[in-house]
Amino acid sequence: MKFGFIGCGPMARHHAAVVRGLGHQIDTVCTTGDSDRRRRFMDDFQVGRACDRVEDLLAMDRNVVEALLVATPWDRTADIAEQVLEAGIPSLIEKPPALSSRRLREWLERPTPLGERTLIGHNRRFYEFLPEVRQALSTRTLLSVEGSFPDPLDADFASAPAWVPTMGLLSRTSHPLDLLLHLLGDLRVEQMHRTGRRDDGGFAAYNGLLVATATDVPVHLRINFDAPSRHRLALHFSDRIYELSPLETLTVYHGMDVADPTPEHPIRRYSPQVEISLKADLTYKPGLRGQLEEFIASCVHGKPRGVGCTLADTERVTRLCEAIVGSN
Repeated sequence: MKFGFIGCGPMARHHAAVVRGLGHQIDTVCTTGDSDRRRRFMDDFQVGRACDRVEDLLAMDRNVVEALLVATPWDRTADIAEQVLEAGIPSLIEKPPALSSRRLREWLERPTPLGERTLIGHNRRFYEFLPEVRQALSTRTLLSVEGSFPDPLDADFASAPAWVPTMGLLSRTSHPLDLLLHLLGDLRVEQMHRTGRRDDGGFAAYNGLLVATATDVPVHLRINFDAPSRHRLALHFSDRIYELSPLETLTVYHGMDVADPTPEHPIRRYSPQVEISLKADLTYKPGLRGQLEEFIASCVHGKPRGVGCTLADTERVTRLCEAIVGSN
């Protein structure tokens, strides 16, 4: 099928590699004016034409541009996303599509809701081992969850204006938070400690307790921006631990190896036994292939598989980010 791209930056290039790798075409790329980066994008991905205005792209014949992919700077995405959503063209929009849950609700609560043919780019849902995790959640007893997400804050976000205190979470941590919501359902903030106030109105660290509303399972959340540690999501079942650390690797632990003290090591040592270790496919940026396949199935052909992140799902994760920050 034929895609139109809005944006040609690093994330757009990741998506373009998947689009071309799966045998689809990129007919048109839309950016704000000609540039070396746009010309390289067109050369690298065999793009036939370019335009400077979103309106011109949306006006093209649907036989020429059948679907849109939006990957634009975070401070410009919302207005572009609204234009795309109002046009009703199947669209895959990189997160965050808007900077507040209020704006997302405005789109969803229109007499004709926007986003019926749209997915949002939360690609962690499509790691190949996630069915194993979902199966465990449906058959095992979940006791608690740990989430440690030490995302880096770029200078752009560290100095963001005060009206976007959620930007660090929306741009970075919304990925694992979306994964938590996808796996566990709605979460409420039970307690949250916010420390290290920044100039943008946010904080350097958020540590607290979330609770899954459907099951009452506690989620121990640790977000310490720029900490020198790996991302970790651990689901503690009654007999096993399913750990994603980094998030692209699943390790299942079952049982313990115990080594008795020796003269060389005069302490007893405990090591969890690894039952399974699986990694996400790295042919493309992890999760993007499955996400594109889901997008085409659900938004183009009307056969959803129930994994993709909808606009309503994005409203939930945005609302959770606001609750963590304390701005809702």
